[in-house]
Amino acid sequence: MMNEIRKKIKEKRKKDFHKKIWLICKNKLKNNSTD
Repeated sequence: MMNEIRKKIKEKRKKDFHKKIWLICKNKLKNNSTD
């Protein structure tokens, strides 16, 4: 039971992390295109 919860938390963290990176990359691209 605990393992399942831990797994879900890990997955969520990974998704959030990827989302953050994606946003940063998108912002960088936007900034580059406006230059």
